[in-house]
Amino acid sequence: MDFQLVHIPQTESTNIHARHLLNEENITGNFCVTTPYQIAGKGQLGASWQSEKAKNITISLGLQNLNLEVHRQFELSALVSLNLIKALQNLGFFKIQLKWPNDIISNNYKIAGILIETIIQNSLINTAVIGIGLNVNQTEFIHLPKASSLKSISGIHYNLDEILHQILVEMQKIPTQLNYKNSTELYEKYHQYLFRKDKASMFEFPSGTRQPGIIKGVKKNGSLRIIFEDDLEQNFDVKEINLLY
Repeated sequence: MDFQLVHIPQTESTNIHARHLLNEENITGNFCVTTPYQIAGKGQLGASWQSEKAKNITISLGLQNLNLEVHRQFELSALVSLNLIKALQNLGFFKIQLKWPNDIISNNYKIAGILIETIIQNSLINTAVIGIGLNVNQTEFIHLPKASSLKSISGIHYNLDEILHQILVEMQKIPTQLNYKNSTELYEKYHQYLFRKDKASMFEFPSGTRQPGIIKGVKKNGSLRIIFEDDLEQNFDVKEINLLY
């Protein structure tokens, strides 16, 4: 499975452009929207994604005809994260962890974010638009103290085309992996990279209240398992808790 490359000089958001292709152009097969300059990229929960022109990877993948059961949606998310990690490892970059649900962390700094939007038909996930923002050669992040890049951490200036190629090589495996990969094995792999797993951490609730706890893992529906001081395990969705680090 190869991706049809759609290169655009500038766009508000590669995810928006990918959805336009699906809605207006009737594009068939799997495709990748790529741009050197994304002016209004979005992350999880509507957060903005800053990216200097021609220094980073800003792409959206369109995966069609997945026919994936809705209850397996987090398997798709986990595979995207793990395959991105694998692509970076292929390039010799190994200092990587996964902050739930799918941020890529290195040396306690965020280097990549993933935003997945799905289209459901006949009670199945038919299409997924997967936005990936990877900080590569950018070294200044104004008002973003938790952000970093491959170059800032490794000291190496990277070839963006080579990185894109490695990402696409790994991402094209996803449909086959969804069909054949053992879900228990997938979650075990996810837990190997899970940031702050089994370590005392501080968490913040939407009310602003903070409480210490320990991440024990992720359930198959994607919720985060945390044990608090009373030894009571609670499970949280993405909007329900924030890990402070």
